[in-house]
Amino acid sequence: MMIFVLVIPDVEDDTGMMLVTTNKNKLMADTIEIVRIRNDYEDILFKRPRKRETFNILTREWSKLNAKNIPASLICYTICYDPNPHEKHLIGYIFGGAYDPNGSKMSNKLYKFYINVEGSIRFQELNIEDSEDNKPSPRCGSSLTMSQTGKLYLIGGADEKCYLSDIWVLDTTNGKLCWEKIEQKNQIRGRYTHGTALIHENILLLGGGDGDWSACFDQIVTFDISTQQFITISTLPDDIYGYPHARQFHSYVTNRDEVYIIGGWAKNKPEMTSSSVIC
Repeated sequence: MMIFVLVIPDVEDDTGMMLVTTNKNKLMADTIEIVRIRNDYEDILFKRPRKRETFNILTREWSKLNAKNIPASLICYTICYDPNPHEKHLIGYIFGGAYDPNGSKMSNKLYKFYINVEGSIRFQELNIEDSEDNKPSPRCGSSLTMSQTGKLYLIGGADEKCYLSDIWVLDTTNGKLCWEKIEQKNQIRGRYTHGTALIHENILLLGGGDGDWSACFDQIVTFDISTQQFITISTLPDDIYGYPHARQFHSYVTNRDEVYIIGGWAKNKPEMTSSSVIC
């Protein structure tokens, strides 16, 4: 079963969209409508109805469905899917995000969601049995990756203080769910709105950055699961077009050992040609 993930932030209209496919040839769209910021933004976000729709790729038809317990902090959140097959559901996880476009309030909650073969979805907030001091700070723009052994790896993001480079792990196979911070010998520059791709035992950090810098692709910071440390991997350029332009806020899709990177934003505007619109 192929899974396609695309996140489309729309700052102008204050909306966000998450798209995924299921094995029933349906495309599920989750659109959260955000009211322009007011003093009572939290009350508005929790009470305003969320729209959920599915799109059948074969018939090109949209249909509306209901979902319960949708997280309220779905701006610049992070999402990942369980790579291990399950008989009845596609299972995934959502962490963090902001409650408003300005990031005035952020979350460090972890949700688990289930999508059945008919396309219906339900969310479950997971109980993390630890103090707030032993959890990742509320943040947005981080990355979440699940290994084949059922461990969630949370990397970076931005909280109310700074851009982050920390890494946390949570073992979903344990009865008691606890975050554990992994200390690093080699510190990397803090970043957010990056992507991650799990290739064998390596988690590749794709792009991202901060307000003054976007990560390049000639060298890719990688978390080695076996050694539990960050390493740097050198890459080779395209023979004609060189390396992809540094970027953040982009979308990406992983298919086996290949990663496709689409769009995004860069500190320095790249030169646009007919062959470099998508790379």
